[in-house]
Amino acid sequence: MSLQKEPEKTNRSRFRSPRKSYILALLVIICITPLFFLVKGMTSARADSAIHHYFYVFPDHTLDVYDMDNNFQLVQQIPFPGTDGGRGIIADPASGSLYLSYHGDGGIHGTGSLLKYDLINNKIVWTQNYSVGIDSGALSPDGKTIYMPNGEAAYDGTWSVINTSDGTRRGTIFTINGDAAHNTIVGYTGKHVYLGGLNNSTFFTADPTTNKVTSSITKMAGGVRPFTINGSESLVFTTHTGLLGFQVSDLNSSKILYTVPVSGFTAPAGSTSAHGITISPDEKELYLIDTPNSYVHVFNISGLPATAPTQVANIKLSQPMTGSEIPCLYDCTKEGWLLHIGDGRYVVVGDSGDIIDTTTRTVAYHLDSVNNTRKFLEVDWQNGHPIFTTTRQGMGYVGVPASTALPTPITPGLPTATPIGTSTPTAVPSPTATTGPTPTATATTTVTPTPTVTVTPTPGPGTTLAQDTFMRANQNLWGKASDGQTWGGDANTQAAFSIHNNVGQIANGTGPSNAVLGPSATDAEVLFTGSMSSFTNNNLGAVLRWKDANNWYKAYISGTSLVIQAKVNGTATTLTQAAFAATANTAYSLRFRIVGTTLSAKAWATTAPEPTTWTATTTSTALTSGQCGLRIQVLGSTSASITAFQAMTAS
Repeated sequence: MSLQKEPEKTNRSRFRSPRKSYILALLVIICITPLFFLVKGMTSARADSAIHHYFYVFPDHTLDVYDMDNNFQLVQQIPFPGTDGGRGIIADPASGSLYLSYHGDGGIHGTGSLLKYDLINNKIVWTQNYSVGIDSGALSPDGKTIYMPNGEAAYDGTWSVINTSDGTRRGTIFTINGDAAHNTIVGYTGKHVYLGGLNNSTFFTADPTTNKVTSSITKMAGGVRPFTINGSESLVFTTHTGLLGFQVSDLNSSKILYTVPVSGFTAPAGSTSAHGITISPDEKELYLIDTPNSYVHVFNISGLPATAPTQVANIKLSQPMTGSEIPCLYDCTKEGWLLHIGDGRYVVVGDSGDIIDTTTRTVAYHLDSVNNTRKFLEVDWQNGHPIFTTTRQGMGYVGVPASTALPTPITPGLPTATPIGTSTPTAVPSPTATTGPTPTATATTTVTPTPTVTVTPTPGPGTTLAQDTFMRANQNLWGKASDGQTWGGDANTQAAFSIHNNVGQIANGTGPSNAVLGPSATDAEVLFTGSMSSFTNNNLGAVLRWKDANNWYKAYISGTSLVIQAKVNGTATTLTQAAFAATANTAYSLRFRIVGTTLSAKAWATTAPEPTTWTATTTSTALTSGQCGLRIQVLGSTSASITAFQAMTAS
């Protein structure tokens, strides 16, 4: 009997109630070796045949895994350093694989990348860096092909046809010039690929055997934004720029059947107000996000195609949908995303973090990582192997082929937390739709979460103090970071500093250079990614508790070692070091952390998983607070390139 290889158990969920929010945060970042639910003092290795339901969330740099059978407790964090600009997530249960698309979506955002991750053995299988952009792709039912948009910023109307065996591109599907290729669905039969461009009011269907467009729906309400289809592939439900509502179209006749505006709410003209749509697995209800008003609207679609959808409920989210995703490389404004989990019990609200209980139509849970991403899906496991996944798109399951894996009911381990009540604001109703009653919150027993044994985790990010993606125009000096704060130290005075091709560079220096960003902090952590053209008499490092050029803690890689150093009143002292081989022109990530008097550091090649333990640890009482930043020694013709920087609190 095989052991159940699934995400480890720790305990972190946030229950929503009118009076309290319970935050249980004990997170585990996985080891590089396979994981078995075998943590000291916790659940032992499972060898049963029960089905276990997990929710995979992809904010930039990390994959967070939640146990849906146990109130969405966080059970695993898989670090993916360097995956800035995440655009899509795809799972293939048959091969036990997960695919993440990230980096640029073409044009001004640059080219993109795709990686394949082995869920069973917890390792990256391959990574491909393309000469074109990427976006939100889709997988063929046989698991052999990914259809990947060249990206909304490319405006080339092209989807790449990619081999999942090695990530190579073997062909393309072309729609029309200028189409901002953005979202993709492959139908359950595998006979059709559905293509949406956010700036184009035409929806395309292609034949994967010929890689040619075979039909299109024209003169839609606006540029096609998120969309979904029913199980029999007879209907498509589309959202559009400038429409607070959605359209229903017949895929067989390529005709628009209904335009359905949201009743009782308004949105700014031309806005992307409905950037999220999902239909229930039984195809009776449709959920639509309303970002400007921070609501989710529910429609009865059970009468389709003969009867138009009717609006039946309006669900207020627990907090306003404002601000930006953090961390984020570009397109950071919170627009929203919706997805029914497989059995339809919950709807997850991207860029909000709320999870809606569809039986009560109220907010039942809140996940912080979902508050900062639109990329997530469900993966179910049985006997140590994935057996089912949703896509990102919230598709129906009525009429799917017999070979299609179907969702199974989740089995919550605790009662549902007391939901937040909903309300409908006063607004002028639209004359074209009928508003149903807004549900009254149903009282349930308030949950006191069951504690589990604490597992010592590798530290995760705290509150962000400063961040820079370096995605800005070429310029002398580093200027303002992507978070709006201005770089200090030498970054805006020394001529060695510049921005070139969306990279922070230090070149032709005469010695160590300092670049600090953000407020002073006591317990903090820096994570950055960069490379050196030569490590001969040069080094690449981060600083904490930086007061000035003569007072700081530094962790750096020299080419042969990872070193933690202190400089106090102008006197430099090596506190500890460990062997670490680094080569020129190779991207490395370095994490440097201080809590109290303990300093810890680790470094790794950016293409590899982050180590689960610190490479070097030491103590010092000399400095108590200061800024976070970088201190890099560059001599002569050597150059240093920094592609990402983040400083955050630590505890």
